[in-house]
Amino acid sequence: MVYIPTRAMSILEEKLDRGWFSYREFIERLGGAEQALSQLLDLYCQGLLDRREGDEFVVTDAGRRLVEAWRTCGRPSAEPWIDSRVYTMLFASVRAGGRVPEKWVRILEERGFAEGTELTPEAFSVQEALEGSERRLVVTKAMAAAIVSVPEGPAERSAYQTRFFDAMQAMDVVTLSVPNGGFAALTRVGRLLKQAFSELNLGAPYPVLLNRRILGLLEAVERGEEIDSDARKMLGEIGYVSGAGKLTRPAHLVMRAWRYLRERPQTPPAAMSGEEARLLRRIEEAWRKAESNPELAPTRKS
Repeated sequence: MVYIPTRAMSILEEKLDRGWFSYREFIERLGGAEQALSQLLDLYCQGLLDRREGDEFVVTDAGRRLVEAWRTCGRPSAEPWIDSRVYTMLFASVRAGGRVPEKWVRILEERGFAEGTELTPEAFSVQEALEGSERRLVVTKAMAAAIVSVPEGPAERSAYQTRFFDAMQAMDVVTLSVPNGGFAALTRVGRLLKQAFSELNLGAPYPVLLNRRILGLLEAVERGEEIDSDARKMLGEIGYVSGAGKLTRPAHLVMRAWRYLRERPQTPPAAMSGEEARLLRRIEEAWRKAESNPELAPTRKS
């Protein structure tokens, strides 16, 4: 899913013309290392930033498209600009031909994504950019513990008392109900990670339990390739690799979560356009005729 506050959009816009910025600049802009790291990870995991050499970060194509849409929308102040519930609304409305249910109109209009019951061009652009962005997983020990502690749901939003909730939305670990976000639930990715982290050693002496490097090492072990002794020691202490050098159950769960996130299969929404509904009625009528007359069978020309 997604979590993009207006502050993040302001920062991306500031750096858009140059296209890149340093971690130190981010610290100065946000007033502290912890805040800077948290915001950087959120944008990086959503594919809006990519890491260059050293501590430099570059705005991705998806990030540029979001900034352009945000400008065209008049830099909306609704907070956050996009979260998991807003993304769900965009996803469903795009697939309904741009139609917006009445109960969603106010929320989307405040963000520049709707005019009445129709999506704006910027809404289509944002949804396309986010759907095509490269998603990543970066999970620290503290976040892993938070994922283990929260319910799978659906449960009331108040049951998810963790400072990592926004970051969990950014990494597609948790999603909010529409339209008002009163309930939350772990996504499929979130449920797989919860199972995995419940069985891993969260007390291992490593600040990060999951990132691109660790996923690459797990893939190498899965293929039967040799990895260096330090890497094998790390994977073993966390609980990803057994004494026999094989991937453990939580390692396989993590890999499933990663592949699911990377492939992001599209789930058809419950909403549909009027034309789609009329088409389904015509198909149903054709089948009923065939049931009463065995010689009549629906074809593509029926």
